[in-house]
Amino acid sequence: MGETGQPTRIRATAVVVIVGTVVLLAGACAPPSGPGSTTTVNTSPTAVIVADPTSGPAPLAVSFSGLSSTQPGGTITGHS
Repeated sequence: MGETGQPTRIRATAVVVIVGTVVLLAGACAPPSGPGSTTTVNTSPTAVIVADPTSGPAPLAVSFSGLSSTQPGGTITGHS
């Protein structure tokens, strides 16, 4: 508690610096229509971003690839 008897707020901040472009896309489907309808849901995909090269003198041009990402029980149909 703070001096006024009110709860003390704590704010956590994280700074992430990434050089390059990373695009993450998520999709959704319409809800089932009517009673007795079922919807099959796959597990969440695992995004894996690979950088190349991972070290070198500055300024360093780095390329990123998401081709190592996986979708258990399904297929990733595209990356952009």
